[in-house]
Formats: sequence, C-alpha cells, structure tokens
Amino acid sequence: MRTILIVDDEAKIRRLYKQLFVKEGFNVITALDAGEAHDILLKEKVDLLLLDINMPQVDGSILHEVMKAFHRKTKVIVCSVYPTDYQQQIIKGAEDYYDKSSGFKELLAKVKAVLDDIGRKKQILIVDDDSKIRALFNQLLTDAGYYPVEISSGEKAVGYLEEHGGDIDLIILDLNMPG
Repeated sequence: MRTILIVDDEAKIRRLYKQLFVKEGFNVITALDAGEAHDILLKEKVDLLLLDINMPQVDGSILHEVMKAFHRKTKVIVCSVYPTDYQQQIIKGAEDYYDKSSGFKELLAKVKAVLDDIGRKKQILIVDDDSKIRALFNQLLTDAGYYPVEISSGEKAVGYLEEHGGDIDLIILDLNMPG
C-alpha cells in the first residue's frame, strides 16, 4: 500500500484530502507543518508528499529543499492556492503541481500518475555499434536504477522501437554507425 503524507496548515484541507485518499485505498498521514512532516519522514516510508507552500515558520519551498537532500525517493506534488505556473517558480523540480481550486478529480489523477510511475523502472535504449560503450552505459544505468536495453545497430533499433517503442523512456544513440 502506498503512503501519502499531506503537509498543510489548514485542518480542513488535511481532513478532505485524507478522506479522498483513504477512500482510494492509500495509507495517509497528515502533518500541520514542515517540522512535523520532517519528523514523520524520519520514521515512516512515505511514497508521496502533498506539499502546501504557505505554512507557519518554515514554508513549503524549504521543506522541498530538505526533501531533495535527504528524502530523494519521496515524490512531491505541490498543492497551493497559487496558479501552477507560479508554484513552479517558487518550488522547482517537484513531480507535479496542483491548484487547489481545480477540484479533487484532478488531484487524484495527478497522485495516481506519480505513484504509478514510482514502481516502474525507466527503460533506456542504448544504440551503439561499440560493445564496450554499450556495456559501460549498461552498467552505469543499471547502477542508477534504470532498465537499459542494448542494441548494436540502427536497423535493429528501428525494429525494436516498432515493437516496444511505447516502453522506451529515453534513447542514447551513437550518430556514427555503419549502415
């Protein structure tokens, strides 16, 4: 079961979001502020943090910086009354942004999209005629948590993409290959 931590200083928002996500089968924890959230993150495995920007003492942008430094595996969706483009300026690098006036269906869709992506390893196609280069990229990407696929020619890569193109997240392509 995926765990969501809701960090918002408004009790009504915490309560409404908790009801929504519990009903959808998620484990939900709530926190009033950044300090309480940090304490929870030290004790609990949290998959996703729903983060308000304006909070007492420490605002959401500071907590997000802490998240990037110490809790990298926990994904963040910023939830604020500000328009999403303004949220992106305040907190850079969150997985998604949600305007609280947009409705619960949109928030639920964003949460499900982020959580569905967590369990899936990103698939990277390595296309290079040099086996040593492919092996090097394969090792580096595997160590970083990706699923690399090695292909030795452009023709084979085109065939692979025709069959599996929807599964590929990134292609690393040698531009100078025979054929």
